[in-house]
Amino acid sequence: MNAAGKGEPWDDLAEDARLRLLEEYGHWLDALPPTCSLEEKNARFAAWLAARGVAWTPPALRPGKAEGR
Repeated sequence: MNAAGKGEPWDDLAEDARLRLLEEYGHWLDALPPTCSLEEKNARFAAWLAARGVAWTPPALRPGKAEGR
């Protein structure tokens, strides 16, 4: 879940659903100005997914992921 506790968790989506979303996101992203900021990239992706009912948290912020688990 995202910080607000809303949306279908990204990790619970089927692989084909994640791929479809990534493809759609890539097309949407083409219309935005480029950024080198990882924080901005994560925020854009999370907001775009949230608008589609999907909760996503950057891997570095997921429990257990920062430690390499």
